[in-house]
This record gives sequence, structure tokens and C-alpha cells, in this order.
Amino acid sequence: LVVVRGSLRQRGVTVELAARQYPAPVRVDSGFAVRALSPVFTSLCSALPKGATVTLGVFSSDDIVSLTLTADQPIAADALRDDRRATGLGLWVSRQLLAGVGGTLETPDASAQTWTVTLPEGA
Repeated sequence: LVVVRGSLRQRGVTVELAARQYPAPVRVDSGFAVRALSPVFTSLCSALPKGATVTLGVFSSDDIVSLTLTADQPIAADALRDDRRATGLGLWVSRQLLAGVGGTLETPDASAQTWTVTLPEGA
């Protein structure tokens, strides 16, 4: 969040932290976290109208840690695409980096408003 805070502020999008469930032990290099998660936040927030709020939840179950990003307003349909030629490499790179450590990135269909990043505990 520290890395993308300025960009989010410019777009008028607020990020709130939901109640956290501990422990959620994930060990990743900070550079990896920035490369893998910044495009997710940026893509999601660029697809929201000014004044939107995204709630970040952290949950742990079955050896998986999930980060959920839930928007309080509809997400623009074009943000749900993962076409490298049309939207750049951001989400594609995030998916590849996460897959490399056993994680995933799930973007919703047009009727949902939650994006989910999963990582194995202790990754």
C-alpha cells in the first residue's frame, strides 16, 4: 500500500483494512511483493470511479493466505480482462509471479466486486 498510496490518492480511491485474522504467515521478499501486488492494486483502482473505497482483507485457512480486495462500487468491465496486448503486462506479470510461488490472482466476473490473491502459508 505504501508504494501505490500516491497513485490511489490521485484517483480518489481509498483503501481500508478489514479486521485481520492472525496468523497469516507469508514470507516473501519485499521486492517480490511490490512487483506482484502493485499492478493488482493499480489495475483495480484505475477501474473504479472517484470516491470509491476498496476494503483489504487478510484471511488464512487450509495453509492458504488470501488477500481480498473488495470494491464498494462497480468495477469497469474492461479491467476484468487479462489481455496482455490491450491492458499491458501488469496483471499477467502478477499472475506469473504469484504462480511461481504457488499463488493465484482471481479477478471476478462482471457481477462481482472482489479480487483475490492467494499465497501458500510460509511461501
